[in-house]
This record gives sequence, structure tokens and C-alpha cells, in this order.
Amino acid sequence: MKEILRFRASLIRVLTILVCSALLIAPSLLLLWYIKTFAVNIIAGDEWVIVPLLQKEMQGTLMFSDLFMQHNEHRILFPNIINLIIAQFTNYDTIAEIMFSWVFLCLTCFLIFHLYRKKFFWDSYPKLLLTFLPVSVLLFSFRQYDILWSPTIQIYTMIFSAVATFFLLDVSEKWDKWFILGFVSATMASYSFLLGLLVWPTGLLQIFLSKTERTKQKAFLWCVIGSVVYGFYFYGYIKPEYHPPLNYVLMNPLVGVKYFLIFLGAPFSWHPNTATALSLPLMLIALFSITYVYRFRIFKRNAVWLSLIIFAILCALGTTIGRAGFGFDQAITGRYTPFTAIGIIGLYFLALSVSQLPVKRRNFGVHALLTIFLIGLVVTYPGGWLAGHTMKDDYEKGAYILKTYNIQSNENINYLYPNAETVRKGATFLEQNNLNVFADRVLNMSSLIPIHSDSLFGLDTINGDNIPQDAPPLVIHPNQQETITITGWAVDKYSNDVASSVFITINEIDIPTIYGIDRPDIANKYNNTRFRFSGFIATFSSSILIHGEHAISLKIVREDQVHYYYVDCVKYIIVD
Repeated sequence: MKEILRFRASLIRVLTILVCSALLIAPSLLLLWYIKTFAVNIIAGDEWVIVPLLQKEMQGTLMFSDLFMQHNEHRILFPNIINLIIAQFTNYDTIAEIMFSWVFLCLTCFLIFHLYRKKFFWDSYPKLLLTFLPVSVLLFSFRQYDILWSPTIQIYTMIFSAVATFFLLDVSEKWDKWFILGFVSATMASYSFLLGLLVWPTGLLQIFLSKTERTKQKAFLWCVIGSVVYGFYFYGYIKPEYHPPLNYVLMNPLVGVKYFLIFLGAPFSWHPNTATALSLPLMLIALFSITYVYRFRIFKRNAVWLSLIIFAILCALGTTIGRAGFGFDQAITGRYTPFTAIGIIGLYFLALSVSQLPVKRRNFGVHALLTIFLIGLVVTYPGGWLAGHTMKDDYEKGAYILKTYNIQSNENINYLYPNAETVRKGATFLEQNNLNVFADRVLNMSSLIPIHSDSLFGLDTINGDNIPQDAPPLVIHPNQQETITITGWAVDKYSNDVASSVFITINEIDIPTIYGIDRPDIANKYNNTRFRFSGFIATFSSSILIHGEHAISLKIVREDQVHYYYVDCVKYIIVD
């Protein structure tokens, strides 16, 4: 009987550990699912600086100076190298870059967990795992929706490298390989994102707090190598012209203070005022915890947690000085939340360390933080899901514009990047080499079999104007309307389902559409849920049409992608 009871107890313990482990990794898998659901293969914004590098690499003219050159206020040497390697193996699929950001986040979590296990000893292993769960939830929160924007690989590379630096300094007890590797990771952080330079002063403080063997010699060498890194970083550095002046915060101190507070509270809120309010208890918890650390002289044991906190505060200060002039929306943006999240994680473990001291109200910090974590969980995950939907819709439009750049107006091209000429040159290179969106199979309409049909469809608007069936031809003035945008819906009536794709045909020019837009009104009208995602939108430059009258017709491609329904003229437009 005792053996049965022992076996049952062991089995329950194993199952409990497995359940706790599953809970621990669930947030990372949720973020992976989030990426799979919303990520779009598209080059947008700052990602266009990689295209010339890839072109030079393929031509054999790429130089180190190209990789090291300043971009905005950053020198992104290591992200550039990573991106070029990814591009070589994926036909420049930017979703692969997003996946690498997720991998860096997982590695960051692993390093923090390793430090946590080293510094906290619990009698119960399930308790050890469950205590770490808030960290996993915060680190993989949907609040950092900008992970769907591939250039944020710079930030995740820097975050991982910074945490790795503090980890290596913590495990290094003397002159050893860990200390040397700390220089490597600190350099990687510095040349991934500007704020990575803050790892050097933070690391110096950690060296003194840790009080390991040869502390002064370590600190001296750390300062020397750090000075060299700073020197190379700022040699030939030019402040971006469009950035606010560095004394902006001095001239607007209240704006600077609020920006800083929003930055700190951003991981738990979507609104600047709420983020500001939540930052105040965070600072109170920090003050409470650091007071007890100082009182009981437990700096060495908590040096790495203090480093995470200090690094996050320095990042908040640096961003406030450099970007407060852009407005509070920048402080609340998802791309900066990983910086603050790292500091809050450090604060959580610092409060956890204080909770083990023989003092009154020792659990105040932990309980208060868990309350804030719970608020953030309720607020940020649903909001992050909505933000993911919005980004997916925007990036699918961007992918469509890039893929059809030859017929797009500069107005639309600027949706991808402010410099239309840069995009057109880059798009030509990508198309010639079947990279990014041009790696996908292109449907050749001339190879399909036409079927004349009365399949269900509708043309709703042209440039935002409703177009009743009996309305006269719509007049387009190219000087005033650089872009023509047509919306509508279409289904495959005979298969009783949505179509494969839809083309707008004008003067024998087949213009692709973005097909699959949510149209619940169509599903309700025909009492068929299969018709819900039957909407389309086409946008193109008015310059591709000559002056005169033009007939608009539709080609609705069937699901088999072998046949298409040809719909005769459904509307006329006049280009004046």
C-alpha cells in the first residue's frame, strides 16, 4: 500500500511539473501563433535600407563600411549581417526575420530563467516554475505587436545581447572566458541599436556591485573596451536632421517627464494617461525594494537584477531625450515595450529577493507587481490582438502595392517608404531576382480558360464615391486624383463559395485586387457564411489610363485556378 501511495505521489508531482512547464512555455507559443496569424512578408519602412546591401552582396561589391554605416541614429552592423544571411536562405522573406526576433526573445527568456534558478531555491519545483510565469507572460506579451514589423529585429538582437552581457558578468568570478564573452555581447548590443551603448555604464556598475576577484582591473578593462566601442560608434556620426533638438526636454521639462513615465508604464497599457498612472506604483515598488537591498547590503546577490532595472531606466531616459519631441504616441508604441519589460522583470526578482528577508511588509513589492501584471494581462492581450489585425491589413495592402509597383502612383508607393524612387529601384531588383513578394507564384490570366457567367458580384465605390448601377460614368481628373481605388465584392456562385482571386480589367489591362476582405453584409444578404470574406479592393495610378472613356469589367478566378468567369462591363469611367 505504501508503495502505491508513493507511486501516486510521484505521479502527481510529475504531472504537476508537466502542467507548470506547459504554462511556462505557453506565452512563447502564443506569441509564435500570433506571428503566424498576422505576419506578412513585406518590405516596409526602414527595411528598405537592406535592399541595397543585398544588391551589393549579390554583385560582390559589399564592403564592411556598408554594413557599419549609420542608419537614422543607429549603427546596425549585426542586424544587417543577420538579415543578409536570412535573405540568402529564404528569398528575402521578412517573416523569417520576425521569427528570428521571436528566437532572440526565447533565448533572452532562457538566460533570465537560468539566472533565476541560480539565485532562488524553492522546496517545491512547481513553485519555482509558477513563480517565473509572470515573467514569461510579460516577456511574450501581445503588447509588443511591433514584432510583426521586421526591422524590430534590431531591438530584439540588442535586448538579447544586453541580457547576455549582464548574465555573463554575473557568472564570471574572475578573469575567465565568461568575462571575455561579456565584451563580445556588449559590443553586439552596441552595434545593433543605439540604446545598446547603455550596456557599458550599466555593466560597469554591475562589476562594482558584484565584488568579484580583480574588480578594479575588470572595471578598468571594461572602461577601455567600452571607450573604443563608443569611439568607433560616434566617429563620423551625424545627427538625423528630422530629429528634435537634444535640448528639447530641457526646454519642455513637463513633456519630458510625462514621456518618461509613459515609457515606463507602456507594457501594461494602451493609453498614455493610464501608462503614466501605472508607472508611479512601479517607481514606488522600486524605491521600496532598493531601500531594503541597501539596508541589508545584498547588492552582490542582486547585482544582475539591478542591472536590468538600471538599463531599462537609462533606455527610458535616452529615448526621452532623443524622441520626446515626436510626441507621446512614440512613448506608448509597441516597439519600445521590450526595454521596459526587461527592467520590470528585474524589479520583480528584486522584490522577490526582498520577500525572503526577515522584515515586515516584505511581500508588498511582489504582491503589488503581480496585481499590475494581472491588469496588464487583461488589458494588453485583447488590444494586441486587435493591433495584429490592423497591422496585417496594412501590410497586406503594402505587399499588394509592392507586387504591382509598375502600375502604382507615387502616392501609393509612399505607403511603403517616403522615397518613391528608392522603392521603385529596389522593387525592380527584387522582381528581377524573385525576392520577397516576387518569390510567390504569379497567376497568368492568359493561360486560364474564360467562362462567361452571371456570377454574383458588386462594384461599390470608386475613390470613395458610391456608384449606383444607373449612375453616369464617373469622371477622373489625373491632376487631382493621382490614384484610382475601386472596391467591391465577388463570389463563385456555382461552387457556392468565395473565389480564388479577382481582377479588375480596364482596356485589356488586368489589375490584381486584394481579395478576401471581410464582408459580413454579403454573407447576411445571401444567408451564406462562406461568402463572408468576398470583398476586394484595387488601387492603381490614374496615369496608366489615357484620356477618354474606359469600361471596367471583372474576371473572377475559380478555386481551381484553371477557369475564370468573365463579367462584361459593369461601369464606365472618364479620364479627363
